[in-house]
Amino acid sequence: MSDTALSFHTAHMNRCIDGLRAGDPAAVNELVRRAQGRFHRLARRMYRSFPNVRPVADSEDVEQVGWVRLLRTLQRLRPDNTGKFFLLAGVMIRRELLDLARKARGQAYQLRSLDALTSEDGTAGANAIPEPAARAAAAEFELWELFHEAVGRVSMNPQKVMILIFYDGRTRAEVADILGCDIRTVGRWWKQACMEVRALVGGAAPLPH
Repeated sequence: MSDTALSFHTAHMNRCIDGLRAGDPAAVNELVRRAQGRFHRLARRMYRSFPNVRPVADSEDVEQVGWVRLLRTLQRLRPDNTGKFFLLAGVMIRRELLDLARKARGQAYQLRSLDALTSEDGTAGANAIPEPAARAAAAEFELWELFHEAVGRVSMNPQKVMILIFYDGRTRAEVADILGCDIRTVGRWWKQACMEVRALVGGAAPLPH
């Protein structure tokens, strides 16, 4: 937490959120300024785990919309500390990435339909067998999308741990500090999250052991 705690104390965060709710643009600018470094790294790290999003958006797009989602949410929710602020930020970024993943999938279907329409007899594109590399890439993208959707269905505390460890790159000790629990509890919740995701996606879920 050191990179955020030094420049973004919880008391300062609360003052900025109060200003945000009061409609003070200076408070919003201060909130963004204080948090933007960590937010930027979080958005880029999460973007890399959504390879199917790359054709439809870059990491800067995701970061910008993630901020919009987060600022709207802060109008009604106040995180307990800066660690939970970035946990909430991770949730907002993940939702945007999932929306983009669905958009990318829709565009892929449209492209296949276009191939069929422009083929000589109107059917070859639809019936053509894709190259092995293309099939493998499509399968990988589908697996990632299923994985990210499954994370949203995991039990609450294990889900928080997964977002902080898998997406945000926090250590278990940092997660314990953020959530106010014992590090052994973090380990238990992490194992539970992995078990739940694998049950939803299958043994091929892209998770470390």
